[in-house]
Amino acid sequence: MRIVVKVGTSTLAHATGRMNIRHVEDLVKVLSDLKNAGHEVILVSSGAIGMGVGKLNLPGKPSDMPSKQAAAAVGQCELMYTYDRLFLQYNHTVAQILLTGEDVDHAERRQNFENTLERLLELGALPIINENDTIATAEIKVGDNDTLGAIVACSIHADLLVLLSDIQGLYTADPRKDPGARLIPVVEEITGQPAVTFTGAEAKNVTFSYGGETILDNLSVSIPQGSIVGITGRSGSGKSTLLKLFMRFWETQQGEIALSHTNVNRINTQNLREMESFVTQETHLFHDSIRRNLCIAKLDATQEELEDACRKASVHDWIQSLPQGYDTQIGELGSTLSGGERQRLGLARAFLHGGSFLLLDEPTSNLDSLNEGVILKSLKEEMGARMVVLVSHRTSTMRIADQVYSVEHGRTS
Repeated sequence: MRIVVKVGTSTLAHATGRMNIRHVEDLVKVLSDLKNAGHEVILVSSGAIGMGVGKLNLPGKPSDMPSKQAAAAVGQCELMYTYDRLFLQYNHTVAQILLTGEDVDHAERRQNFENTLERLLELGALPIINENDTIATAEIKVGDNDTLGAIVACSIHADLLVLLSDIQGLYTADPRKDPGARLIPVVEEITGQPAVTFTGAEAKNVTFSYGGETILDNLSVSIPQGSIVGITGRSGSGKSTLLKLFMRFWETQQGEIALSHTNVNRINTQNLREMESFVTQETHLFHDSIRRNLCIAKLDATQEELEDACRKASVHDWIQSLPQGYDTQIGELGSTLSGGERQRLGLARAFLHGGSFLLLDEPTSNLDSLNEGVILKSLKEEMGARMVVLVSHRTSTMRIADQVYSVEHGRTS
């Protein structure tokens, strides 16, 4: 079995920042035993900044970025030295991998990371992965290490992902900061609410924090019926987060996300998913045919519907040029395709799904001007049936928007 284990700073270190030796020794002992039993183990470990704070005798976790990065540089040495020494007692060799968000988002870098990881496992090493806090700023951060653990688990097709935490489960808020936080024992599908027909969307005075960092701060955006709304801003400003809040992937700390004047928390899950189509920056594809990868969006899609969606996404002619057309097999995670080809297949999925609310996160970033033009024309033609939120850095893409919001420091202008 291939197992990814994520461990956080609060498990590895005392409140002082000094290493919790007993916890680390117990962790190493358990992971070594798993390897001895024949399992492949990958450890995703936080703790570099916390260790650095203790090693440098700082009064607390620094708030400025250079000090955080300096603490990470010191702490990462301490962390890996400890892991290397303890795992060696059980005759296991460790390897260090440090990542940033750019390494994950960039197709070639991600492939290099995955190749390295696979080879380390073949050689019997125990990879220890952490975000490269020494250079990672808000713009290039993966997120918290729960997210990093999930990315690693998907990248290497892990059989099991274990997230170790000092929090006893899923809460409505951080229980260490909010005394009113409630434990959510089970995440329930929302049912039993009246059906909603999509007529527009709105974010009202939304504040959202992630990992202790405020991403959106009292942000308001209105998406009226029959419109294309553009959202611009630097990397890390909260644009993608807003789209995920519209999808109800997370809940806001303050304010409201509403579709058709109805809070998304009062819309049936199936109803919400039917109304929305979401295209992320990274299109996830599977080792299967193009047809089956597209039909995830609509299981009973006809050939005519498939071709219509692919024409709108400027990918039909390319598919037809392949020896087996729509039945052509593609590699895991789309490894046999270019970034532009994957992106257009992701857009075709969204068109095929047919949701009235189309959320597009950098949908043209890997496209040449010709394909971008075809897709923008399709989006413009879809305006009568759908509403579009378009996140992009490209000025040419934003030209089709009826209204453009600029997001800076979590606020719109």
